Amino acid sequence: MAVAKLLAGWFAGAILGFTLASNFDTYDIERTYRDGEGQARPTGRLFRIFAIALIWLAVGLLTSSLLKWAPGISLAQILGGLILIGLGILHLGLTANPLRITIGLLTVLGGFEILYATVEKSTLVAGLLAGVNLALALAGAYILTVTVSAQALIVADDENLSDIDITILEKHI
Repeated sequence: MAVAKLLAGWFAGAILGFTLASNFDTYDIERTYRDGEGQARPTGRLFRIFAIALIWLAVGLLTSSLLKWAPGISLAQILGGLILIGLGILHLGLTANPLRITIGLLTVLGGFEILYATVEKSTLVAGLLAGVNLALALAGAYILTVTVSAQALIVADDENLSDIDITILEKHI
């Protein structure tokens, strides 16, 4: 079961890596997802450190109740699963980049898998969750490719776009 999850993770990473590598020359993460002053939203390392500290606090508070609720789960599994879920949700809330959103969703799903694997020992469920990982990676790769294509169209026709062309482009995105 662990080998299937390992292979699914490798394949998901390879799918996203090959997609990014094939679009590397036209995909500009920093230009697209930053505001006018060149700062990422929300800015500041202090904000992110504070948000991570809040997640650790929430995980610490939830751990004791989950230990009572599900006695078969060990402390390490609860901490690992909840930390991954919390940091994945934080990652989703701080970005608009399709690649980073896909990574955030995979992180949340990984945390859920840790918690769910202790409750359900079925091989079929593990295989289905591995399939969900691969499907999520394929969907993220597709959205990343569409985003790169849209960016290339906008950059190429920046001076020549009329209002009609922009609405047509928005319908395709």
